[in-house]
Amino acid sequence: MADVTPKPTLPPDVQSGNTAAGKVTATPTPKPSASNTKSAAPVVGATPGGLEPIKIGSSTDWTQFTNGSLVPITVGPNGTTIEPYVSGKTPTQTNPNPGQIAILPNATGDGFYTDSVDAVAAQAMLGINAGNIQAYKLKLAAYYPSQKEFKLSYATTDKDVAFQRAIRRAINEASVANFGFGVTNANARAVNPSVPLPASLYSFDSYVLSRPTVQMGSSESSRSSGLTTREDALAEFYRTVQSHVGDPSLVNNLTTLAEAYWNKLHATELNRQSSSTRTSDPFGNSVTSGVQYVQLSDLDRLEMRIKFITNGGSAKDAKGNLVKSTGIKGVDYEKLQDTGGLIGDNYTKLVEHSYDMGISVNKDDLVRRAAMALIPGGSAEEQIKSLTQASKAYYSNLTPLIDSGLKIKDIASNYQRMKELELELADYSVDIFDNNVQKALKGDKGLMDNNDFIAGIRTDPRWRYTKSARETSAGFVNELLKTWGVVG
Repeated sequence: MADVTPKPTLPPDVQSGNTAAGKVTATPTPKPSASNTKSAAPVVGATPGGLEPIKIGSSTDWTQFTNGSLVPITVGPNGTTIEPYVSGKTPTQTNPNPGQIAILPNATGDGFYTDSVDAVAAQAMLGINAGNIQAYKLKLAAYYPSQKEFKLSYATTDKDVAFQRAIRRAINEASVANFGFGVTNANARAVNPSVPLPASLYSFDSYVLSRPTVQMGSSESSRSSGLTTREDALAEFYRTVQSHVGDPSLVNNLTTLAEAYWNKLHATELNRQSSSTRTSDPFGNSVTSGVQYVQLSDLDRLEMRIKFITNGGSAKDAKGNLVKSTGIKGVDYEKLQDTGGLIGDNYTKLVEHSYDMGISVNKDDLVRRAAMALIPGGSAEEQIKSLTQASKAYYSNLTPLIDSGLKIKDIASNYQRMKELELELADYSVDIFDNNVQKALKGDKGLMDNNDFIAGIRTDPRWRYTKSARETSAGFVNELLKTWGVVG
């Protein structure tokens, strides 16, 4: 609720006096200024003992603040501390609670006005217009005996008893403050009777206006949970391409892919928009309702970028045409290995391990695995373990050897070398995926015997043209001729 400035209706002479006294608007209407007339309201603390009535009226005699005519009281009966107030008498055994005096600026602003607090409070309440009652109640919330009473009072536009008590307490507090100002003025005039008054007194209204207003009402808000700007999204995408790919030119339609990432990120963040309603009452209690969502984490965003880089995406160009990007799918993967990017590094590790374990994996799948290893929660080690498990499933007869730490490459190297020798091939020209080598590794009865393996190699038509074949053939013929006695 907006702060409403109270504007009570007061007599013009009181208004001019407050203005001259230097405070904001209006005091209660003062009584006729006889110096020793009886107060219009009962004297607080009066007893049948015949106490002197409270002196009411206007005065410019500031010495009353220093000569004991006006007395600040902070201690009650039996030495107990009480809420401070101003009186015209010092407490005694017969009068332990002398009456409370209200001190306000006089109408002309050159002095002060005194009366009983009750009388001034009653007059002040009369001066509050009906339209300003709620505003005054908010300003005086701290002066109610309890929050419960304030809540009940604020719920109506009446000048109820609790409101009257709050007004009375505020006037008493203002009077205590004014006593201090009066002492200041008295000391200044004691030095120089013609000096301008150094301190101005509070009127009731100026004191109320100086109090903080209790805020009311409710507010609604809608926020977008930290939306990322397009510039920031594109920048982080290009940084990921640089670190994970190394060479941006290896990414198909890079600008299109970056735009696709921005579109997906922005749409996701908009779907995570949260709204809330906060309601508060004058007592500082508040209730917030609504739904809030967890913002995309940096790891979530990284995973989104890596998937775009490896799987591709699409976005509209400036003319509204849909343009597709395949990311790094199908590029020259040897170049990917040479760029020093994180995906290329992982790809190299997986290519080497898949060969070591005798697993022929599609290169696109290996690139996907290399990228998956970089997604939060993944690792190259996990992908390597996965390839090892695939090898054990493929070479089930060799599982004990794999579990003992041997690689299929180590087991296959003997067969590869034998085939190269038998067919007189160049060193390392027979790889692990050669048909003869694979038959030797995957035999139903375990690894193939060397003699059986060589016998199988010699069925290859190329063997007939080898030196070994010629020597074997010549030896066979020679033995045949000996058998027939042709040669000795």
